[in-house]
Amino acid sequence: SFPSSLILNLSLNTILPSNAFDTLKEISYTKVDEFNSLIARISEHQSKNLNWWVERPSTRNTLQSPLYYRFCCLYLVRDLIQAGTSLDKVIVDSHAMLTVIRELKERKSYNFEIEGPAKGPPHFHNYFLKSLKPFFVSLKRLVMQLIASKKTKHLSPEPPKEDLILIDQFVFPGFITEQRYYNGLWDALSPQQKEKTFFVPTLVMMKEEEFEPAYRALRTSERNFLIKEDYLTFFDLLYSLFHIFHVWFIKPESEEVLGVDFSRLVREELIRAGYENAIIGLLNYHFARCLRKKSFSLSLVVDWWEGQPLDKGWNLGFHTFFPNTLRKGYIGYAPRTMELQLWPSDSEIKYGVAPPIIATIGNKFSIEMNATKQPFKAETAPAFRFGHLWGNGSISEKNSESFRILLALSIKVDESIRILEQVIDSGLVEDDQMKFILKPH
Repeated sequence: SFPSSLILNLSLNTILPSNAFDTLKEISYTKVDEFNSLIARISEHQSKNLNWWVERPSTRNTLQSPLYYRFCCLYLVRDLIQAGTSLDKVIVDSHAMLTVIRELKERKSYNFEIEGPAKGPPHFHNYFLKSLKPFFVSLKRLVMQLIASKKTKHLSPEPPKEDLILIDQFVFPGFITEQRYYNGLWDALSPQQKEKTFFVPTLVMMKEEEFEPAYRALRTSERNFLIKEDYLTFFDLLYSLFHIFHVWFIKPESEEVLGVDFSRLVREELIRAGYENAIIGLLNYHFARCLRKKSFSLSLVVDWWEGQPLDKGWNLGFHTFFPNTLRKGYIGYAPRTMELQLWPSDSEIKYGVAPPIIATIGNKFSIEMNATKQPFKAETAPAFRFGHLWGNGSISEKNSESFRILLALSIKVDESIRILEQVIDSGLVEDDQMKFILKPH
């Protein structure tokens, strides 16, 4: 049962009352198709806009975007009131959400207070001035990366241009040439396959002084690496950086949820979302164009598929400039139910921003993905990142000295901090019989 009256704080990263949380959880499971259809309709109007596809709203990524949370919150307010809860106040941390909740209240004749930020969306002049700093910071970083690539290019032999296989992967400190994403794949290839197979690295989480050593290590590795920056030009960088200004002119079509205009929330996220991921997506698109211009022939392109903006740019680029090349997405981990972005929508397949074939690391996952009618095909591939588990042998004796607890931390620093704080507050760390093992993302 719900409390007779309630102050509902819908701000991000707040803890809801248990009954409200359970209701929201149920809503999140039942409204997926409706939300997917909503984003698909907006995408139809923006289908030719590259800048839309590399933005977070188009991805439906629940780990990076709060859109689905806010979408479900509208239904939460309605369902709580229909269940007899007297809402005293609804608190939000988004001006667009404030406007939408106020419109919902008036349309449904609800009676509660609303609290939220008074500051509305910026005017173009303010947005432009605010965007200058990230623009020039990113420009400096990308130019330094391009220079580091050019300085080390002589270390890489010219790759063959016929029937190449390209495999997308991330590279970051501690994992420059060490395999993390496709462990064991290279060793399993024949000499003929190795000649045609090239990993395409995306450098992340690196300082500018680390670029040149990273490229040197990649170019002298036993594995083949095709460096994107060898083919990208300064103008490709500049065009991609101007995305921060182009995005201002994306005007989503009006789409109603419970009779209120949800496009306000989409618009707000467009002008407040992250910048770096979109830039990588645009550079991936231009990388494919540059390869076509250089007369490369590709037989297979594999994307480390997470449904992020950078994945959208990668797939759209190769779909556009290599339409006859086989494209696959590889999910190298166990997919979570609420990662909506991992399941490509009809519009994403139609416009080439998602791979038509998704490879999972287990037959169970492939069966689940193929269980309902989908615009893509799921198939099963080796679980490369987990190959080490088969090489450790079996544990014949149990260690009775302490009870071991593995804490697998999130990629998000704030979430990892909250996990650690809750463990500390539990008092378990003071128990001599407990031993905690921390695993960073």
